Amino acid sequence: MALALDKIYAIEKLLGLKNFHLPKIPCSIPSVPCHPDSIYASNKAHEWAYKFMDPKMTAADRKALEDWKIPMFATLVVPFGSKRNAVICSKYSMFALLVDDSVDEGFVESTILQDYYSTILNHLHNPNFKIQASDDHLPLRVYRATEELVTEIRSSMLPPVYAHFVAQFERYALSRMASRPKFQSVKQYIEWRRFDVFLEPIFSFIEMALEVAVPDTELESEDYLILRDAGIDYISMYNDVLSFAKEFACNKLLNLPVLLLLSDPEVESFQNAVDKSCKMIVDKEQEFVYYHNILITQARGEGKHAFVKYLECLPTVLSNTLYYHYSSARYHPAFITGEKFDANWCLDTVINHRRTGR
Repeated sequence: MALALDKIYAIEKLLGLKNFHLPKIPCSIPSVPCHPDSIYASNKAHEWAYKFMDPKMTAADRKALEDWKIPMFATLVVPFGSKRNAVICSKYSMFALLVDDSVDEGFVESTILQDYYSTILNHLHNPNFKIQASDDHLPLRVYRATEELVTEIRSSMLPPVYAHFVAQFERYALSRMASRPKFQSVKQYIEWRRFDVFLEPIFSFIEMALEVAVPDTELESEDYLILRDAGIDYISMYNDVLSFAKEFACNKLLNLPVLLLLSDPEVESFQNAVDKSCKMIVDKEQEFVYYHNILITQARGEGKHAFVKYLECLPTVLSNTLYYHYSSARYHPAFITGEKFDANWCLDTVINHRRTGR
């Protein structure tokens, strides 16, 4: 109880927060240009996704969604492969938005959450599984999107790669179906967050674009699992920091900086929490690079050509995701890019919006 009482001042500071300084977070991994067919793939993905979205969407709604640049995420983290692959990857990004945000925004009632994810998983496991429903409620539109997209994905991936995709998606779905734990530590939150986001299945699209199937023994090795977790944690933690202003405006406080503020005795202000979050992000990158060097050196020495090609592409997932974070209006209340990000302006804007509705 003493620790909780000590945190009252920090909570008061959080509730009255108007601005904070976002330090520059160095990234040693170079980014690369997105897929050459990125614009084409993005247009096709939006066109496809609109079939399953609210038919009452206005032109302004569509413009706001397109400013999020959701399909660009796919063509940044998988910036190679055929034009068809780029379109499928981009559709998957929009599918992730349909599935994930429908739950996060409360459009899928908690009472049907188990059935919602189970239905999607059933179709991934069984191509002959058909959804029996006639009304046009939102989950049904997501199910129809699942049927259409999974058919494309299944036909485009080698069977072992599709099996990887299903297993990765299942980890995400099971995490979403489970009750959210009562976090006892920041470490527990990071481990939970790892599979509560749509990141891991994107690795299968790297295999698809490379036209290789990495052996299960490589993807299940201890060093690879550490590498995978470090990469996902890095992206999730970065997302928590960059999306804080947007979520704070919606009274959503489950993120890394806030948990550090409330649980770490050494963190006495929100700025301290942001600074520590940024330090943790840098540490995660170093962990990823360390294990990546071990794995790729070993794979090259043993002539594991498919695994080498796959490993060579993984660092880009980290660096290009950061580029996406800074380029998408999804993470900020206004469109911002690169060094133009101003956390102070951002928070002043969203807090004024929250208080005045403008």
